[in-house]
Amino acid sequence: MNANIPLLLTALLSLTMLQGTKLSALSSSLVSDRPRVAIVQNKFGKSVRAADGTVLRGGAAWVYQYGRKTGATNYINDAAYWKAIQDKGLNAVRLIAFDPWQRAHGDPAQYPNGYEHADLQKPEDVAALLKDIDTVVDMASRHGLYVLINYHDVGGYRDPDRKKQGSYGPTIHYITRFWSLVAPRYANRTHVFYELTNEPVQWYPQDYKDEHLRDFKVLYDLVRRYAPQTHIVLLSFANTHSDNPNVSMLTVARRLKVLGVNFTNASVGFHPYNTGGTSAPILALMKEFPVINTEQNFPDNFGVVTDGDSDSLDGELLGVQTMERLGVSWFHWKIDGPKNLKNNLEKLRQDAQEKGYLWRLVSPLRR
Repeated sequence: MNANIPLLLTALLSLTMLQGTKLSALSSSLVSDRPRVAIVQNKFGKSVRAADGTVLRGGAAWVYQYGRKTGATNYINDAAYWKAIQDKGLNAVRLIAFDPWQRAHGDPAQYPNGYEHADLQKPEDVAALLKDIDTVVDMASRHGLYVLINYHDVGGYRDPDRKKQGSYGPTIHYITRFWSLVAPRYANRTHVFYELTNEPVQWYPQDYKDEHLRDFKVLYDLVRRYAPQTHIVLLSFANTHSDNPNVSMLTVARRLKVLGVNFTNASVGFHPYNTGGTSAPILALMKEFPVINTEQNFPDNFGVVTDGDSDSLDGELLGVQTMERLGVSWFHWKIDGPKNLKNNLEKLRQDAQEKGYLWRLVSPLRR
């Protein structure tokens, strides 16, 4: 080898000869990965944002076996869809890994094993699931977007007790298997971060028991071992309001911190469904812990089918307006797929323009 060739180039050439086209494929997929999300402090408190300090503004992309078989999730393969997300001013997407919900639901008499879902013990099911997640991760990277991978059940996260629809037993085998597959696979993709659970406890901060927090610590430790630098979102409260004045999102987060969760590269997720009409619990939380709104929705009176409406906060009709004012990143539940991206995002942006909280469109990144 010519001594004038730099050592780094020599090493890369040697690696290329050893790995063939694998190196070039990996390099091209990583070229446009955005730098890791950061925790940013403003006058209200701490929040999770893009590496450059920009608020994350995201929609949703669904990944699950039944959706793949029916074609409901085919849009994740469409480059035009991803370009539209970027061109309309979003910079992130929440990947809804929906097989856990499918597994836990369905009339036990008719669906003793739950609705059709990926069996994480079957290599063919795992391969298909990971291929879809790869697609979302790679498409997002090419269009300069962040990806929040979310393990999605509602009101539970443990293995289901199939004696009653939507009930759960004591074990956490499926979610552990999921993160054992997913966490190491995307650990080096810097535009990807992880949301361990979705609305894991029914339904308010006061309902989070010590046994739940111990489970979350186990999952946190598992994912952190596999992905030491990846940001992790925990708790993901369904409601910011609490009926118990002695228990709040803040006190629950403090209990989790005592168990050993390190919040220097982790945050508390929340969903503003029942808010009590005020952002006060969010403000109290973000003074001590980084926060992120991983599921925003429209209010019931906004003329959009919501699948569960969000309360307004501080007299502002749309929660996104409040998030923009507080500098809190948000992911919208009803901005998923081409139709909702076109219709619902347009309604949201129209409200934002009329009320003066419209965010700046970012010029598309060029490879």
